[in-house]
Amino acid sequence: RREVIIKRAASGDAGGQAALRREASLLQQMSHPCVVAFLDSGTDDEGAYMIMELAGGQTLEEVTARQPLDLRQFEHLVTQTLEGIATAHARGVLHLDLKPQNIMVAQDERGGLRVKLLDFGVAQTITSSDQPESDAGGPVMGSLFFMAPERFDRAPVDVRADLYSLGCVYYQALAGRPPFEGATGSEVMVAHIRHQFCPLADVRTDLPAFVPQWVEWLMSRHPEERPATALDALDAFREQRTGARSP
Repeated sequence: RREVIIKRAASGDAGGQAALRREASLLQQMSHPCVVAFLDSGTDDEGAYMIMELAGGQTLEEVTARQPLDLRQFEHLVTQTLEGIATAHARGVLHLDLKPQNIMVAQDERGGLRVKLLDFGVAQTITSSDQPESDAGGPVMGSLFFMAPERFDRAPVDVRADLYSLGCVYYQALAGRPPFEGATGSEVMVAHIRHQFCPLADVRTDLPAFVPQWVEWLMSRHPEERPATALDALDAFREQRTGARSP
């Protein structure tokens, strides 16, 4: 007696069926209020299916298309997305498709935001060598506007690729547009690789100075210049936010 989401692949698409089963296997390993809940999966006459909770609200893309987030809303977004992705990383899962369309946002009874991460369809698992499964034989999956530049080169990636994507998501949440833009996919890729974007401080002059600096830290061109983990990024944000509130 509740509404759910049923996700299917086309019955004749063997690759899609396998990918759906794999996504279900990954998602059922995670249990966190900021990650969409896995409920069940199986196979029937139409093929594989997965059942998930119906997350209320709108996508972050829809929310910020009307108006960029204020600082209080941004705090909620940062806290919940980083806690959610930290849970995935702790289970050895890289999302690799973090973007505003894959983040659901709803208002709670106090006017704050409730956030859920969606769609682990292109997620990869981290192996014992701390590297994800290789996708060298196929296309690189994900959104160009939010994809870490090392993925374009098919270089090894780790949790810092997800942090880069979240940095781009946070930029768009505050600026109303993605940091790396272009008329074509190739131009977007070049903007990432050359690290060409308008500084967030120039777009949002109303924000405390630490916010643009922190966002652009996550968006650093090279992985070693980014936070090591999602929890490191969250701790740094909280410390700087507390300092900004102090007299």
